[in-house]
Formats: sequence, C-alpha cells, structure tokens
Amino acid sequence: MELFVGEGRFDDAHAHVKYIKLHTVNDSYLLGRATELLARVWYKQDRFEEARSEALRATEIFEKIGATKDLKDCKYVLWKIGRATNGGCLLRIGFRL
Repeated sequence: MELFVGEGRFDDAHAHVKYIKLHTVNDSYLLGRATELLARVWYKQDRFEEARSEALRATEIFEKIGATKDLKDCKYVLWKIGRATNGGCLLRIGFRL
C-alpha cells in the first residue's frame, strides 16, 4: 500500500485497503488497522475531511479493544491532520499524544 501511495497510485492504494477490509471479518484489530491505513491514504491526498473521519473511526475501534499503541499512532495521524488544516481543533477537543 505504501508503494502505491509513494508512486501516486492512490486508486490502487484505495483498492488495496478495500480488499484488506473485506478480509477483516470478526477481527476488530485488523479492521482498525485497515481504517487507519485508509486515513493515511486520504491524508497523503490532502483529503483531510475523509482522513479525519477514518482516523476517528479507527480511534474508536482501538479504544474499544484496548490497543493503546495503535491508538496513540492513530491520534498522531489526527494531530497531523489538524496541523495540516491549521485548525488544531482536534487537540482542543481532548486528543492528546
């Protein structure tokens, strides 16, 4: 997936993440990881609202299952999105690294 993004092949990256999500049935952790990956792809495309939405969804998943390292990584993605949009609003609503 990183290879696709690095080459600017975002459609291929989206298809890859979609494929991954199809195979995460009954595995919340893998669904969270795939959702975070999609957030990172959206972020690389400067599609910040989509990225924020996916990152928030991944954050919820990681909180529910207690995946603290992944939760921290996902909050970092949210921080980067907030910084990129000059809003910083995510930090104001309680997201801390």
